[in-house]
Amino acid sequence: MRYSSLLFFLLVFTLTTLPQNFTGMKFALDPGHGSPHGATCEPETKRYEAWMNHIVMPYLKQMLQRDGATVFSTRGDFDSLGACITLSEREAVANNNNVDFFHSIHHNAFTGTSNYSLVLFEQLNNTICPNGNPQWPGQADSMAIYMAAELFAGLQTTVGYPRGDYCFLGYNLGVLNNLNMPGVLSEGSFFDFPAEILRLANLDYLKTEAEAQYLSYLKYYKKPLPAHGSLVGLVTNLSSGNPVKGVQVVLTSLGKTYNVDTLGNGFYRFDSLAPGTYPISVYSNLDTTTTTVTVVAGKINKKNLLSGSADAPPPVKLLSVTGSDGALNLKWEQPSGLVDSILIYLSENGAPPTGAPFKSLAGNVTTHTLTGLTSGETYYVALKAKNLLEKVHIFQKFMVLLLQQLEIRFFWLTDLTDMAAQGAGNSLTTTSLHIMVKPWHNFPEDFRLLPTLQLHRLHRLNLLNICFGCWEMNLQLMKLFPPPNKLLLKNTFRMVESCL
Repeated sequence: MRYSSLLFFLLVFTLTTLPQNFTGMKFALDPGHGSPHGATCEPETKRYEAWMNHIVMPYLKQMLQRDGATVFSTRGDFDSLGACITLSEREAVANNNNVDFFHSIHHNAFTGTSNYSLVLFEQLNNTICPNGNPQWPGQADSMAIYMAAELFAGLQTTVGYPRGDYCFLGYNLGVLNNLNMPGVLSEGSFFDFPAEILRLANLDYLKTEAEAQYLSYLKYYKKPLPAHGSLVGLVTNLSSGNPVKGVQVVLTSLGKTYNVDTLGNGFYRFDSLAPGTYPISVYSNLDTTTTTVTVVAGKINKKNLLSGSADAPPPVKLLSVTGSDGALNLKWEQPSGLVDSILIYLSENGAPPTGAPFKSLAGNVTTHTLTGLTSGETYYVALKAKNLLEKVHIFQKFMVLLLQQLEIRFFWLTDLTDMAAQGAGNSLTTTSLHIMVKPWHNFPEDFRLLPTLQLHRLHRLNLLNICFGCWEMNLQLMKLFPPPNKLLLKNTFRMVESCL
């Protein structure tokens, strides 16, 4: 009995000390878009945005409910695949429940070059832009100002814009124009901005967006702010400036650790920190960096950090391989990141190369010629980039054939000019010709199966580029034989870039 009474006392004490800023108030939250797979009510391009909207909404819903509010949602929590719902039906949820405020949650997209926060409210017209003549003056437009500022303060966006819908879009938003109460539509950030795409895949980043919106409600309704603060930021490489993967961010004095994910966004977050100044460290595979951070109550505190972490370089992309007598000429694209060296491997049987590399080059080199090879042999070439920590990425396989001479016999041709009379520089006037290539065993399968050349009048026989599937051949006339139209050509043979 003694323990039960103590438990009851602790439970009552805990519940009664929770903030109850919104007791008696009702809100409607609308996660934008959402539909079952294959539904025709909206395009599939909205699928990713809907997923994010349906995560931010229940996060915000939980924060408001914890603060005493009654919250109605137009769609299920975390359910972006639920049944289609019209804009009018979304508004009806708010109107039928006589809520105090309506909020539609969205994310933006344009051309992948912008990343600002935007909060829209309904305007009567566009005679005073950008924010004049609001439908709900001093209410929806005021919430838009608070929310745009909080989203910018908490997220990694460039600015926060509060805007009237008619001025910004040229029309009224259908999800706001029949409400019986003030409402806004928020566009937290741009989900097609490359760096933001990676951040939006982190659930804690979406939770930070919801927290920014929650703080907007507190400020709009002039309620007390939390006695604690959150801490968020990005961890970037101190040399390259790129977000790092897999490091640990540690608040040592508080015993709190955040493991940065491996998506490449570098984002970290700590919840509910007491105000104060704390040492904060980043532990990577290369070093440990330490600085201090000051946490202020009632806000999202943002602190970006540096680390010496070095990720494995990306795969090396071969741009071309050309053959000559006993040599291979290689050209590749400079990989991003911290590259210490380029490793070249050779194989004659197609198996992934093992052991020591055939050649090791400096990390800033992008061309090289391998010599001392056997003409007529098939070689597999693979490249790896290595950083200072001996980290390497996977191979990218590439095959090239070394051939000195190639015999092509024309089986069938149309309107071929008398080359014996005109010489090697004469242009072909035929549109196609059927060929047989010898020896067969030196050619890849996709080359053998496409024996018809499509030629044009601009192709000159003394230097002719021919593509077969993934293969390209540069032919040069060496000797002309009498009928049956037999040619001897010297060639260079390689895989085209689109097949790398």
